[in-house]
Amino acid sequence: MGNSLKLWSIEKGEDILSFNGHTKHISSVAFSPIDKNLIASGSADKTIRLWNIDGSCKSILQGHNNIIECICFSYNGKFLVSGA
Repeated sequence: MGNSLKLWSIEKGEDILSFNGHTKHISSVAFSPIDKNLIASGSADKTIRLWNIDGSCKSILQGHNNIIECICFSYNGKFLVSGA
């Protein structure tokens, strides 16, 4: 497992963009159901990063004491749930 995300073009079969910033492997990724330009990633570095679709990090959420195993947006995109 790596510590970066890749956005791929399914049609072209090639990567379009890399999202770099986590210091340990990424264990979960979720797209916002409302804002298609927002991606969340959870990592073994005990952080969640919110990314803009252009690859820039919008914010870093901290507070877990262990590896983040899963993340999920609520149906309305107002909440993000994480499990460690």
